[in-house]
Amino acid sequence: MQKKVSSPRRKKKRSDMPAKKLLSIDDEPMMLRCLKRALKGKGYDLMVTDDPDEGLKILKEQDICLALLDVKMPGKNGFEIYRELM
Repeated sequence: MQKKVSSPRRKKKRSDMPAKKLLSIDDEPMMLRCLKRALKGKGYDLMVTDDPDEGLKILKEQDICLALLDVKMPGKNGFEIYRELM
């Protein structure tokens, strides 16, 4: 009796998959640059801003998969942004 061999599924390449949207809100430019560099070419659409109000607007208007919020920012901090979203 012969076993039926199934063909392996073709894995999707990163370029075939839609990029997951990430947002980082941080008042430190170095942190934003490092994050951009670390995620470059990894299949993510990274948006960054140093303005908490702009970040909150983006979070309300777009389908963001993950938001990284700085908890120590002048004005509105990450905890306050989180509370406004809830």
